[in-house]
Amino acid sequence: MYIAKLGLLNFRNYQKALFCPGPGINFLVGANAQGKTNMLEAVMMVLTGRPLRSVVEGGLVRTGAAAGALKAQIERDGGFAVVEIRLTGERKTITVDGQVKTPGGLPGRGAVTVFSPLDLALVQGSPQERRRFIDQETAVASRSYAVMWQRYQRALWQKNNALAAGRGPAAEGRVWDEQLALYGARVMVRRNRWLACFAPVAREVYRNLAGNGQLTVELTRAFAAAASDDEEEVERGLAAALAAERPGPGPVTVGPHRDDLVLTLDGRSVRHASSQGEQRTVVLALRLAGHALRRRELGQNPILLLDDAFYELDAGRQERLLAALDDGSQVLATAHVQAGPGRIFRVAGGNILG
Repeated sequence: MYIAKLGLLNFRNYQKALFCPGPGINFLVGANAQGKTNMLEAVMMVLTGRPLRSVVEGGLVRTGAAAGALKAQIERDGGFAVVEIRLTGERKTITVDGQVKTPGGLPGRGAVTVFSPLDLALVQGSPQERRRFIDQETAVASRSYAVMWQRYQRALWQKNNALAAGRGPAAEGRVWDEQLALYGARVMVRRNRWLACFAPVAREVYRNLAGNGQLTVELTRAFAAAASDDEEEVERGLAAALAAERPGPGPVTVGPHRDDLVLTLDGRSVRHASSQGEQRTVVLALRLAGHALRRRELGQNPILLLDDAFYELDAGRQERLLAALDDGSQVLATAHVQAGPGRIFRVAGGNILG
């Protein structure tokens, strides 16, 4: 899959622009604050229906304009689809080949991998950031994951409310524990299966990028059975852990909502014992590992968006990153200067040439 053509009208700092990237590696080159990341955001919008960064959709319209629009021609499965997105105030209208769609009906949904400087939060940030990554990647591998996770979260919300109101030990609390154990076990097993595929790929990708070193990716385990691939075994273990919690007004402290990724390099914590360049390389390895698993799941190459990925990497790691990108995927990468072979687009003041 690839973007063949993308037109922008009053989007971010673009008044009017046409972007025609090639199917291989494409560099968006220019100084800061010229519109490179904004172009990646436009690509993200036509693929998924959501922006690259957290922003109200009215903020995507160029300052001073009443409305904005995007129109893209996307190749997928040997054919082309035309995606149009119109932005008016806080409203968004999506059409694919003239038919109104929800974001779930976009041809690029689930077929894009993104790296941005904000991803360093996977190393430096809170466990919540890493859980969000776990959820995104596990959902690619398991179509039922999102439903199981939503059911677990609903039961968790209900029990936490009961605990706060002093109703935890009641019969209704035990019912919620049953649901927490049931859906929590299903969530945890799906995460375990994802990790079994993901961890070795991430380890290999890191070694290819860094040239040496062993990256280990693990999940925290709150009880002995948590690492099992058997749902019934995990359910029994989680039920016992929930029953062992001290009753009180505080929230539930055991379950998949407390999971975290443990990242180590050669046995050392990536967060506490690695340089900025090493941390960036680890995050790139995580994203590229997810990209590889998406390719396996979809049976085709997803689009890869890289925002400032080459920054803080030494020459050797930049060269190895370029080699890793040459896998047949369409790559759209922002940089201050051209980082390697590929098609070049120069971005300045909301204008793009190339």
